[in-house]
Amino acid sequence: MNILSRFSSVVSFSIALLLWEWSSGEILPGPVSVFKTLCFLLTDDHFHKDVLYSLMRLSIGFMIGSILGIIIGTAIGYFDIIRNLLFPVIKFVITIPKIAFLPLFIILLGIGEQSKITIITLGVFFPVLMVTFSSVQRVPKVLIEAAACCGSGPARTLRVVIVPYALPNIINSGLRLGISLGLVLLVASEMIASKYGLGNFIYYTGNDLLLDKMLAGILVLGTIGLILNKIIDFSHTYFCGWSIESEGKS
Repeated sequence: MNILSRFSSVVSFSIALLLWEWSSGEILPGPVSVFKTLCFLLTDDHFHKDVLYSLMRLSIGFMIGSILGIIIGTAIGYFDIIRNLLFPVIKFVITIPKIAFLPLFIILLGIGEQSKITIITLGVFFPVLMVTFSSVQRVPKVLIEAAACCGSGPARTLRVVIVPYALPNIINSGLRLGISLGLVLLVASEMIASKYGLGNFIYYTGNDLLLDKMLAGILVLGTIGLILNKIIDFSHTYFCGWSIESEGKS
């Protein structure tokens, strides 16, 4: 099955490249031209800074947003008093497109790194929080009651029952959604006010109609997203291997 899956991936990518080459022309560069441009950009120091700045912003924003999302999502999912206090505000704020907060963050924090990292953190925070909350809420009550019957207090029940049950879905769904939205807000924030970054690079090469460079930048972004998703797959296997085995047996 694994070999078939890899073969299907190769076939789908090959078809996509053939369609891209077929649709290329005077305006849209083909994959060969974009690949040559990408090879040139990989030797350019300014492009290296673009990639490194984007990775730095995304890493810090993702780390802060995911940690806060898991902690607060677990709290509102497990403790009624915290849920009653915070959830009405969360339900309101979550409906607002997070990019709408960027001008406010620029005014309050300036056009430096703080505003960009903050908007990425906000974008990562809410999907991780909501997936964590729903995962905690789905823990069967019988498991919690069984832990209580064995003399387990709230803190121990949280550690030995709630977190192990919810963790696979938090990693596999919450962090994956967080990465996707983090990348979107990274590019948006770098397009608006930034000297370095892949969003800035894509914006200005597009304005100058340098489509080969613009598409090369988009491919780098896609590669970063793919690598980060593979890291999430590895984390899910490493921390929740028991869950994967049980799913395979069921």
